[in-house]
Amino acid sequence: MSNSQDIFALGLGLEEPWILLDQHLDTSKQPHELHLRVGTRRGAQFPCPTCGRSCKAHDFKKMT
Repeated sequence: MSNSQDIFALGLGLEEPWILLDQHLDTSKQPHELHLRVGTRRGAQFPCPTCGRSCKAHDFKKMT
């Protein structure tokens, strides 16, 4: 991860298993737009919202 990605991840409060995959500043628009892509590595474990046990995710949905 590059230094700027480390700074964004820290500012967003991202913790494992979440990682910042990409960032892009679109200066062609007014006001400028910052696009961040957050994801995880395949096979990452997440805490179950019911019991708290670590398990693999069963689905992902792209959010825009």
